Amino acid sequence: MTDDPTTSPAVPDSPEEPSVFAQGARYVLVGGGSAALELGIFWALHNPVHLDVRVSNIIAVLIATVCNFIANRNWTFKATSHVMRSAVLYLIIWSLNLVFTTSVIYFANTRGFSPDQILKAMMTVDIGLK
Repeated sequence: MTDDPTTSPAVPDSPEEPSVFAQGARYVLVGGGSAALELGIFWALHNPVHLDVRVSNIIAVLIATVCNFIANRNWTFKATSHVMRSAVLYLIIWSLNLVFTTSVIYFANTRGFSPDQILKAMMTVDIGLK
């Protein structure tokens, strides 16, 4: 039997990609889980541990962001693109979000809003935006 260069070798079937509806549902689950994780960590660091609201927020956002990126990349979208490119783009958007949310939390706290009031407001915004 001779090798015919015009025929392509058999390619194993790739796993079926999730439907748009399934991706949307996964995205909402990951976003809601990330928001809950972020808010829980923020509350735990600020209330029982008594860390400054800025430090509590930064740590909570860092942990939730890593979890969100990994879950969305591997489960929601099953991304196959270069991980560094995806991470850089994600980090640019994340950095803007971190500066904005930390500034809002600090400003609200210096204006007399308690961390619990800020937490409730964050939960409302996070669940709506993620």
